Amino acid sequence: MAGRACKYQNAYTFRVEVPGLGSAFFKKVSGIRQEIAVEELREGGAMLPYKSPGVATVPNVTLERGKTNDLDLLDWFKEVADLAAGVGADPCDESYKRNVAVIQLNRKGEEIERQTLKNAFPVVHETGDRDSDSEDKLIEMVELAYDYPEYG
Repeated sequence: MAGRACKYQNAYTFRVEVPGLGSAFFKKVSGIRQEIAVEELREGGAMLPYKSPGVATVPNVTLERGKTNDLDLLDWFKEVADLAAGVGADPCDESYKRNVAVIQLNRKGEEIERQTLKNAFPVVHETGDRDSDSEDKLIEMVELAYDYPEYG
């Protein structure tokens, strides 16, 4: 008897909502991932180790879109860079951290899934290579560090 194919989600487009900055559309979002290290302990010459969960890590997320005139993400990056350089705000003020919603949309623009990156802030902002002989579009890339993802 033949099995039934599973229905997988297609990756169409993403709307990213940042409190205080509004929302922007992105064509590419790197995987939102969580990892837990495994700690191994050998006791009294045991042949097999006892395993337990260790430190949890959350890799940064990368967002990519075609370059636009919207400077909100660059301004947010500058706010964090100024804080890191000791310019401007109080270093204990964490208002630069925001709960960023990454919303996957289908072809009709309807929400499929929502993930929130808790306490996110930009750590890299890049506009693509510029080449006057190329027909390629400029790509804006933003990398966000965050504490943990929340689903739903």
